[in-house]
Amino acid sequence: MIEEKFSVEDDLGNKLIPAEFKNPLTKYLPDYVKSSQRNESDKNVLPYRYIKDLRNILCPPNATCFKDLKFAQSVGDSNTGGDWFIVDESVIDKNDPDCVYKFRKTSKYEQRKKGLSEEVYEMWFPGTTVSLLTKLLLPLRTYQVRMLDSGEMDTYKYVQSIRNVAGEWIKNDSHLSQGTEKNPFERGV
Repeated sequence: MIEEKFSVEDDLGNKLIPAEFKNPLTKYLPDYVKSSQRNESDKNVLPYRYIKDLRNILCPPNATCFKDLKFAQSVGDSNTGGDWFIVDESVIDKNDPDCVYKFRKTSKYEQRKKGLSEEVYEMWFPGTTVSLLTKLLLPLRTYQVRMLDSGEMDTYKYVQSIRNVAGEWIKNDSHLSQGTEKNPFERGV
């Protein structure tokens, strides 16, 4: 698709792909596929290795918080419809590694048409990245991922214990909590 739709020809008629349209995945063919059988396959359209590569691009194996997801943050900005939105500086928690923010200068257009100051704080919304990562980890459709409930209204919540590796279920202390011990409310994921 990239070669067909986004390539340009050089003086000799060779197709060149501009750097901004480079495919981040390397071509992968299983060892058992012979070169003469490449068009014949009874396997999934997207090999599992591609899914693993996409997961590692989106969320590197050594990532521990949202600040570590550099690729996902670089995909777009507020001008091109990315996951960055303008916030007041008082909203930002500079000590929280999951609070990803940046300080940038605005364009003359933004100052004139949107009434923004010369410099603004922006915060990154990780929802799109988390939903895409969920789809890469679980066999769910987009609609199913969008409808997942985080469990604020559930009767019990799961707490990871420092001493106990498995963690435990305790009574949810949220003011939204519903249900009873005999008839618990269980909608969260």
